[in-house]
Amino acid sequence: MKFHALGPCFRFVGGPDLLSVSAEKLRKGDPIALFFTRRDSQRAARALLSWLKGKGGRCSKAEMSMFAFGLEAGRPIKFSRTNFYRGVLRRFLDLGLISEESLYDSRTGKVTKYYRIVAQPIKRHRPISPSFAYVSHLICEDWNREFVAEDDLEQAEEDAL
Repeated sequence: MKFHALGPCFRFVGGPDLLSVSAEKLRKGDPIALFFTRRDSQRAARALLSWLKGKGGRCSKAEMSMFAFGLEAGRPIKFSRTNFYRGVLRRFLDLGLISEESLYDSRTGKVTKYYRIVAQPIKRHRPISPSFAYVSHLICEDWNREFVAEDDLEQAEEDAL
């Protein structure tokens, strides 16, 4: 991944534009607008994260599949299942904001795959501005504030130290 500083705008380049950060987007405090340029993708991402928050921050692959079918059917918004997996979910997985984990289910005796929102480990004090570290810190702060549960945040802060 390459990093280019273009005046007040930062652009991370990796494959198709991975992340586009402008000063206005950073000030808004909306991490979703940083990760997706298309409005329909932003709406699908917000719907996914709100749904995941309602489920305690994690879901099984089968539940994610049902959510994607719901999007395709227009619940809560109309969005293609293929675009959801290739665009929205893949972007979150590539950025490390959602992880795919395996958990052993003692009741069934099987290992199941889960998706989970990841708390970003950051230090309490921000780095010196303007720098890549500063921009990354702001993005992670917004992500944690918006989408991560308090107990996960405490663990992420301990990991950052």
